[in-house]
Order: sequence, then C-alpha cells, then structure tokens
Amino acid sequence: FRAVHQSLSCRARLHRIIPSTFSSDECVRCPGEVDTLTHFLYSCSHKWHVWTTVWSDLFLFQPAEHDVHQAIIRLFQYPSTPSIMSSHLIISCIMQGLWSAHWRHIFDHAPFVPETIIIHIHFLCLRARTILYEPP
Repeated sequence: FRAVHQSLSCRARLHRIIPSTFSSDECVRCPGEVDTLTHFLYSCSHKWHVWTTVWSDLFLFQPAEHDVHQAIIRLFQYPSTPSIMSSHLIISCIMQGLWSAHWRHIFDHAPFVPETIIIHIHFLCLRARTILYEPP
C-alpha cells in the first residue's frame, strides 16, 4: 500500500521530515547513494541482485528497472508468467523477503546477505503456492 502510494519511510524522506533523528539521507548499505523511494525498493545494488535473480528464476526473463517499477508502483500484471502463481503474488513474496531482511538489518543488525534472502523468497513463494493452489 505504502509503495503504491509512494509514502514509504525511505531515508531521503525521513531526513527531510525529521533531520534531527535522521542526519543523513544515504542508504545504509550504499555510502554516497541517496536512499530514495526507488533506491529503497529495488535500485540499491544489493536489492537489485535479489530482484533480478528471483525474477529471472520465476518469470524466466531478466527484468529492467522499468519492469520492477511497473510491477510495484503500477501493479502491472505480467501475463506471460510461466508459474502457476500470479505475478502479483510473486512480487509480494519478493517484497516481503526484502522488507523483512531490510528491517532485520536495521533493528537487529542482522547481515543483509542476498543469497540467503533469495532462498527465503523462494521458500515464501513455495509456501504461498502450497496454501493457495493445493486442493483441500
């Protein structure tokens, strides 16, 4: 919801609103890079690696930033999904995996390891598929 309405609490936004608490607008993983909405969601190089890997695994084509942007912000449905799962569900699993890893890194100082996140996202997709598409 907050991504679609472009109101996520990225560091650029937080720094603009409460600079006394957020002294910098930089990404916590990319020194020198402003943590804008797009950087926070997908263009951060660490997150982009996760997006491109999972996307390629499940949609069977390499995404451009425009594809990911359309999927998140415009809720674009990819009709050629070879998976039994809808593209919206796949995008949701990717975002959930990245979101969880990001906040574990911020609050628990857990390492942000793209390969581990990718495995977790595949697990989320498998679990969602099992719950939603298996007969009772």
